[in-house]
Amino acid sequence: MDIATRVQYKEKLALIVGDVLVISISLWLSTVLRNFAFPTYSEYVNFISPFLYIAPVWLLLFIIGGLYDGQTLVTKRKVPKTIAIIQSINIVVTVIYFYLFSSYRLAQATPKTILVLFAILSIGLLYLWRTYIYQFLSQGKRSGALLIASGQDLLDLKKEINGNSRYPFIFEKTIDADVVMQINKDEISKYDVVVIDSHHPKVKALLSSVYNELFLHKGKNYIDFVELYEEVFKRIPLSSLSYEWFLGNISVVEKKVYDSIKRVMDIILSLVLVIPLVLVYPFVVWAIKMEDGGEPFISQTRVGERGRIISIKKFRSMTGSKENVWIGEEGALTVTRVGSFIRKTRIDELPQLISMLKGDISFVGPRPDLKGLSERLIEEIPYYQARYIVKPGLSGWAQVTQEGAPPQSVDETKLRLSYDLYYIKHRSIVLDITIVLKTIKTLSMRVGV
Repeated sequence: MDIATRVQYKEKLALIVGDVLVISISLWLSTVLRNFAFPTYSEYVNFISPFLYIAPVWLLLFIIGGLYDGQTLVTKRKVPKTIAIIQSINIVVTVIYFYLFSSYRLAQATPKTILVLFAILSIGLLYLWRTYIYQFLSQGKRSGALLIASGQDLLDLKKEINGNSRYPFIFEKTIDADVVMQINKDEISKYDVVVIDSHHPKVKALLSSVYNELFLHKGKNYIDFVELYEEVFKRIPLSSLSYEWFLGNISVVEKKVYDSIKRVMDIILSLVLVIPLVLVYPFVVWAIKMEDGGEPFISQTRVGERGRIISIKKFRSMTGSKENVWIGEEGALTVTRVGSFIRKTRIDELPQLISMLKGDISFVGPRPDLKGLSERLIEEIPYYQARYIVKPGLSGWAQVTQEGAPPQSVDETKLRLSYDLYYIKHRSIVLDITIVLKTIKTLSMRVGV
């Protein structure tokens, strides 16, 4: 287990323990405020025991909500909204539990009063714990580190590591391998931790001069840049891609058991999602017709698995359909008012369930490119065709991880590719289920659930 993984596991464990303590304190304070008296030990145990059955559901919702994701643990601006939404869902689930599935009644108080107090206290205390207390407790002495890599990936990793005290080292010096022609071994001896991109062509040529410092001196902690970057960001650094990397990391061999299970999951999910499609179908068609009188559907030519051309249908969200431009480019179409809503809620994607049943796309996978845009991107982005190794999907690792709207430029598409390659390398049933749950969470936040 590498250093980034160890740090993240320790952090997640500490946060889970802290969250449990905060929830317990919130419940205790709720009884104090409701009854204006301190409960005895036995009274508190009797009070809290029914909540133990629903607590695993709370923890599951915390996980689905992303409160233990590596990149959101320290992002203060996300904490209040995320905690408020997840705890609101937890309260609704708890109310259902008490009134429908339990004969339990809180002693001398209605669950309604207790839960209102608990909601307010838990949201406030969780925010204080996550934003201030944990950050204070996690601060400690950090070892000096040297980073040898290149490009934007170097800058991204430096910003993440140096900006978050949860990591046990800090980059005191960086060397851009694209610029520096040689590395002074005396510089390396100054640092306890050396993170180096050994896959970079220029770095390979320099390794012989720093071999002794990296591997033979006791006490040096050598970390591979690509592995650290991948563990920290859950994406692949594009600056380190090469044909050797693909041969060593991307399997083109069919995973028959995985593919079979995934196909069954796709069929079940598509049949379940047909229900909301049937329910919203007449309203969406009516709204689109009322706005501009145009056709309610569009048919698009997209690139599927192994570059196979497929056709998919969507509810029309724009003034027409163009397949070789991004939104905002000259000649691009505009999003309609109805289209803005159905795109935000992903309702426009529902007709693609037909393609999912046919097997042209999966629920989880890299988003299928428009054929026209695909041709542009293959020319402009190295190794771009690699994302067509697997079947495309309605949702994917990039969609649930990359912030903001779908890519509308080459730079944004490069970032998407880095997430897509991470998915292709690590694809599994567990990762697919994680993406499904994160998709549900994302949609819930978009519609304000």
